[in-house]
Amino acid sequence: MRNVEQEADNSKRNSEESDVVLKIQADALCVDNQQSQDTSRQLQYIQTRASALYLISRGCIANDVV
Repeated sequence: MRNVEQEADNSKRNSEESDVVLKIQADALCVDNQQSQDTSRQLQYIQTRASALYLISRGCIANDVV
């Protein structure tokens, strides 16, 4: 009977450890996703500014528009 109890304890411990690992992975994924969104917004801003500055340099739009 002792082996059955020990196996049950080991199974429970493994399950709890797996839950912790899954939570850590999910948290890391959320952080990665947020950083990706921030980077995407920054890149979009830079591209928009670069386009505007290019158009200004070509005389296509006035400097006070940007």
